[in-house]
Amino acid sequence: VFIVSLIIVLVSFLIARSISAPILMLVAKTQEMSKGNLDIRAEISTRDEIGQLAHSFNENAKALTEQRNALLDKQSEIEQQMEEISMQSETLRTANEEIALRNEELHQNMEEIESQRDDIIQKTIALEQQKEEMAVQAENMKEVNAELAVRNQLLEEQKQQIEIKAQQLKESNQQVEEVLKDLQEKQRIIERSNKDTFASINYAKRIQDAMLPPLEEIRAHLPESFVFYEPKNIVSGDFYWFAQKDDKVFIAAVDCTGHGVPGAFMSVIGHDLLHEIILTEGVTEPDKILNALHQGVRTALKQETSKIRDGMDIALCVIDQKNQVLSFAGAGNPLYYVEQGEMKVIKGNNDCIGGFQKAKKRQFQMHQLPLAQYAPYQNTPQVPRMFYIFSDGFQDQFGGRHDEKFMSKRFRNFLHSISFMPIDLQEQKLKEEFFEWKGKQTQTDDVLVIGFRI
Repeated sequence: VFIVSLIIVLVSFLIARSISAPILMLVAKTQEMSKGNLDIRAEISTRDEIGQLAHSFNENAKALTEQRNALLDKQSEIEQQMEEISMQSETLRTANEEIALRNEELHQNMEEIESQRDDIIQKTIALEQQKEEMAVQAENMKEVNAELAVRNQLLEEQKQQIEIKAQQLKESNQQVEEVLKDLQEKQRIIERSNKDTFASINYAKRIQDAMLPPLEEIRAHLPESFVFYEPKNIVSGDFYWFAQKDDKVFIAAVDCTGHGVPGAFMSVIGHDLLHEIILTEGVTEPDKILNALHQGVRTALKQETSKIRDGMDIALCVIDQKNQVLSFAGAGNPLYYVEQGEMKVIKGNNDCIGGFQKAKKRQFQMHQLPLAQYAPYQNTPQVPRMFYIFSDGFQDQFGGRHDEKFMSKRFRNFLHSISFMPIDLQEQKLKEEFFEWKGKQTQTDDVLVIGFRI
């Protein structure tokens, strides 16, 4: 900024100098002309107003020179004529006798003299007019000089203002430099803090990733399955949970309150509670699992006495492989499944896990689907169905041409349209649809979609 300010001052000085120099030269030329030097010329070739003024000055000087030369020629001619008249008068005095004889000739000469006198009078009038024009031009030159003086004064005032602003800029630059030094120091502190924070969050991500079941483990029991998992930040408030105990397979899509670090803390609580309820305590019915999970979250967060209202939405499926029954219970999230080309929905309870509770006791409902009775004809292979459990991140994502939410209806129709595809292709289509819809928009929430075919 200081260098730019110095350059502006120098450029302003050069511009002022380039404007005032030709004006001063033109004033000097005018003063020399006023002393009688009509051969002087202003050597200014610019195309601006000063150049035009110099051109007019040169034209006037040239016209005055020509008029002066014409007057001198006329004066010489008059002097010659006067000499001739004098000689004629002398001749008349010495030749009085010839006067009578030459009266006629003298009369003619007198007529010629009268004619020349008229011409002289006309030329004298023309000279007076030229004199008046020169006086007008001189007055105009005075006005030009006055205008130039005013401009010089304005330029001087502008120069002073520029010098004042330059000083102000210099003082401002010093203040800016001090602020920049302070900001740089604060930035270094923030960078160190961010580095430590990101290191902690990345470590938390490794812990969270270690908690999530490997896809190979899920496919060992549900061969035709996929998990589309896209956290909004480094760590996620969404998580999926899987376990197998005896002849039952447990799979859940969980959406905790918030995302990022707060959501990740909630996911740890949810993961540990599911592990304890199902694998340690042996609860296998999905409605009872959600009831126990609800009480566990409220106890862990002391929600009876604290103001903490965090909780989670969950869609939980229990697959009894021995009896060929799928049991489902949901808190806030439904179960979608496609049977013989038709999309069907099993809604979960509207209440979430944890959070504020008005009723004395919160009970979740269980839904059951027999898996073996849907063979269309006896002694024919069972017709598989495609199941989907998910969080609300995909549906709530803003994007598209009108910057709107994807919405549940569009999401349900899209799942229906890809349900017949192979599992890996379904996951690919989900990713493509999500990122194409999101475009350049910021991701709204964590995204989790689980699909499996039975």
